Amino acid sequence: MERNRKLLNEFDWVIIAIYATLLLFGCLSVYAASFRELEASSFAQVFDIKTSFGKQMMWVAICIVMVTFVLLVDSKFFTSLAYLSYIISILLLVAVLVVGKEIHGNKSWFGIGSFGIQPAEFAKFCTALALAKFLSNQNIEIKNMRNMLTAFAIIGLPAALVLMQPDLGSMLVFCSFVIVLYREGLNPLFLIVPFLLLLFSIVALKFGALVLAILVLVSLSLFIYYNFKKSIRAIMLIVFLHCFVIGYGYSVDFIYNKVMKDYQRARIDYTLRISSKQTINKPLVKEEVVLKPHTGEKKHRKFDDWNIRQSIIAIGSGGLLGKGFLKGTQTKFEFVPEQTTDFIFCTIGEEEGFWGTTLILALYIGLLLRLVWMADRQRSKFSRIYGYSVACILFFHFLINIGMTIGVVPVIGIPLPFISYGGSSLLAFTLLLMIMVKLDADRLHVLR
Repeated sequence: MERNRKLLNEFDWVIIAIYATLLLFGCLSVYAASFRELEASSFAQVFDIKTSFGKQMMWVAICIVMVTFVLLVDSKFFTSLAYLSYIISILLLVAVLVVGKEIHGNKSWFGIGSFGIQPAEFAKFCTALALAKFLSNQNIEIKNMRNMLTAFAIIGLPAALVLMQPDLGSMLVFCSFVIVLYREGLNPLFLIVPFLLLLFSIVALKFGALVLAILVLVSLSLFIYYNFKKSIRAIMLIVFLHCFVIGYGYSVDFIYNKVMKDYQRARIDYTLRISSKQTINKPLVKEEVVLKPHTGEKKHRKFDDWNIRQSIIAIGSGGLLGKGFLKGTQTKFEFVPEQTTDFIFCTIGEEEGFWGTTLILALYIGLLLRLVWMADRQRSKFSRIYGYSVACILFFHFLINIGMTIGVVPVIGIPLPFISYGGSSLLAFTLLLMIMVKLDADRLHVLR
């Protein structure tokens, strides 16, 4: 009895309380987003697993059982099976490309009757375990080229397989592991360079590759003018980098106009506001004539940024206090597509208003800060690296999902942790978080 009481005291109940609160918000939001009068006519129909809410409640029950198992099992179980779980996840990602079920153009699911399992969600925490296991080995320094390439291979293999599905949203989450590597000593250039490339891409898309080239040439001219006495080698390097940026800008323009699909361009157009003002401010219609950026070519297309516009309308219509539970008109009449999954934040914004969205943001920020603090206090290198991985994965999901619902990030399809409908994501996020809770509870007893 005393041992059990001591074990309970070692768990971080703040993390568990935040998790339970987000789970409750998720259940209410899924119910509100999928609410229909027929489903609500009887208790049995509400919890029928043929409905979205009924399925979600089934997954919640499974998660409760899973949490109990994870918190009671020896934490050495997770360290010893880190590589094995990673290998299994890779095999599943390969298998889904062969025998997977295609949904919305993505071959990401194993179909089991009316249910589906998405292996990409489980690959995230398996990769976190494998990366922590590798980097926690003795004499492993991330600054060593061989170790760095191995770490990037551990991250890159599942990311490449996910991109082949293609699932861009999940693939981008794997990029969050670079922050973990930086925390363990990776050169800051691996963070700075991607940020600069993103900045160059935005400039090229917003103003055109020619404008980017002119800015780069002006920058190059000023550098050479004020540093002409420096070594020829340094000047040649700077000239090469500037030429690379110019070439990169034109490659971005080529991919945008020749490779991307219409709906992908439409989402970028709306996010960066690179279409004409007339296009952005037109009434909500199913089709419209628009001008392609930089070319002026007229094109008749379907209204592909419908999701974002309806999402912003739903969140804005909630006001300060919201319309009330089950009273959201945008939700009830299904104006927002995917409102139980990718756009479930709209339901909270419309029905609970500013106070509800603020509470959700506060819970996520509190969870992330708590995870970082928890990771910093670990004695074990494995637990510390895994803790940072958990924080980075959740941060990317939180940032991208909420960002796309308010129109500051292009729509790429990614669930909101613990709130969006979906068994795979809920189970994977629960495992991801609770393994860290268990590792933290054993931090004073086990040194890996």
